[in-house]
Amino acid sequence: MKKYLLATLLTIFMVVPIAALSQTNNWEMGLTQFQGQTGLGNQDLPTTIGKIVNIVLSFLGLIAVVIIIIGGFMWMTSGGSEDKIGAAKKLMINGVIGLLIIVVSYAAANFIVSRLKTVAG
Repeated sequence: MKKYLLATLLTIFMVVPIAALSQTNNWEMGLTQFQGQTGLGNQDLPTTIGKIVNIVLSFLGLIAVVIIIIGGFMWMTSGGSEDKIGAAKKLMINGVIGLLIIVVSYAAANFIVSRLKTVAG
């Protein structure tokens, strides 16, 4: 019984605001405000996808650089221990490999988005 009551209440709370907004034509105003807040604008789909991909790849690049810095810090604080130096080298090599993969992905994504823009007009 509780499941049905909860499902009914959730449905009511989802449907009532939509019905109210649909009568006052506030959908357009809400979408315009959302558009201004996200900064995506009135751009075509390939441009929007390209921006999203660039943001994600930039974030991943930042993570890879932080991994390289952590590896360098581990190496400097290893105190000459071969095990710690080996772990630091491995971390730094993995960070550089990740950074190279991200750079290649960035180039490929920009190439694909530019071709989509050309095809889409």
